[in-house]
Amino acid sequence: MKKKTKIILFLLSILILLFLLKKTDLREILEIISKANLLMAFLGIILYLCLVFFRSLKWFLLTKEIKKEVKYSEVLPIFLINSFLGNITPLKSGGVLSPFLFKKYLKISEGQGFSVMMIDMFFEIIVFCLLLLFSLFYIINSNIKNQLSSVVFKELLFLVILMAVFACAILFSKKIAARFLRIFSFFKKNPFLNKIIDFFEKQIESFYQTIILCKEKKSYYYMIPLTIAVWLFEILSFYLIFASVSPIPFLKITTTQIIAAAATFLVLTPAGIGVAELSIVFILSLFGYPYNLILAGTLLTRFLLTGTLFLTGFSGFLLIKNKEAQKIDITKLA
Repeated sequence: MKKKTKIILFLLSILILLFLLKKTDLREILEIISKANLLMAFLGIILYLCLVFFRSLKWFLLTKEIKKEVKYSEVLPIFLINSFLGNITPLKSGGVLSPFLFKKYLKISEGQGFSVMMIDMFFEIIVFCLLLLFSLFYIINSNIKNQLSSVVFKELLFLVILMAVFACAILFSKKIAARFLRIFSFFKKNPFLNKIIDFFEKQIESFYQTIILCKEKKSYYYMIPLTIAVWLFEILSFYLIFASVSPIPFLKITTTQIIAAAATFLVLTPAGIGVAELSIVFILSLFGYPYNLILAGTLLTRFLLTGTLFLTGFSGFLLIKNKEAQKIDITKLA
């Protein structure tokens, strides 16, 4: 993606945030945040770190199916970098770098590294889709004050069901996956998107081979419970930080969080900044909660979780650099 495009998208994110702040008094927002329950916010961050551990553990266990002698400490920095880049780039495109890191540092082929990502993503999407379906059902059946919004949520529900069926079809049929990739041939005119599409086309065979391997070794026995645990930590960490300043019921915060997360998948703004906040403020406003209270919780949650993401991502880069330095020292000794 061109530098100019990245700058435009970043500025768009900032403009959305400024639009949200324009409708309120910043001093009042800061005053609400200053009265936050620090214990709840701290517990939220701890649970987010638990989420990071469990997600990296999934990567480790999947990688171990491919290379038995691999250590958790070797997989962790790759996961942290993937999580960081995936969350700060449009459409999580930064995660494309991970297969190359697998090859460079773990001597695992790009196709197998790609498979680790995709299999983990499959289980993540399955659990997320179930949560999204529940969230949409909940919102539709709540006392929404805007009838038009209720209709939109019903349309979204239908769309999510279609997408879930389509994703399952791709998973179990190589032919459908190949045809699906051909649809995107139009985007090959863009150099950045062309590289991503070419990579997917080249690694599709390795992906399906790894799926067969995981079926044989029954990887789903640990992937399902670990993924459920991950999303439990994701939900609770968000809720505790948000509720530390905004005493809104658990289900309303959680379902809004899930729908806002879905909205960020469809936009090009980095980390979904602006779009996520706008979605949360819009949905919770439908229930009649005070605007300032919603915005304070939204901004605090964004600041703390994104800050923690940056710290863990930076740690991943440091661990990789340390690994490279150790290799150089060993080479000199030899």
